[in-house]
Amino acid sequence: MVEENDAEFILSLRLDPNLNKFISPTKNSVEEQMNWIRRQKLVQGDYYFIIQQKDKTPLGTISLYNIVETVGEFGRWISKGNQVENLESAVLIHKFAFEALKLKEVITLTVSSNQKVLSFHKSFGAVVTDEITYREDVRLYVRKAFVKTEEFSGIYNKNMKIINLF
Repeated sequence: MVEENDAEFILSLRLDPNLNKFISPTKNSVEEQMNWIRRQKLVQGDYYFIIQQKDKTPLGTISLYNIVETVGEFGRWISKGNQVENLESAVLIHKFAFEALKLKEVITLTVSSNQKVLSFHKSFGAVVTDEITYREDVRLYVRKAFVKTEEFSGIYNKNMKIINLF
């Protein structure tokens, strides 16, 4: 789980121009990032993780949140990892959602112009809808992708074969 001492690392990701094109703007303040982490930790059913290599080198963040009954949202995903590390992080957040939390569906809302991530979701095995909706809270147009629990076993096996090649 993300801790307050991760604030500086998270801020460095959020301020990185190679990574922040499709995320909401962030003030350059470690203290504000720490405050956000403190507030987030109080939210029931909000899981926020650091993505890291086996040697504990941090690569990024990933989250499962907005859980309502049996549906959760995968997001806050920002990573400087390579394609395999990023794929593994997506596999693990879904595994956590379906196996540990027993969710029935994981959704992702991606900025509609972020073709790289939408393409990732499709190749991962998620269903990406054609519908574009406006998210008032972030003032952006998004497309929904989703994975249902009954589809995850096949998605998991397919993606683990790719991960295990490296």
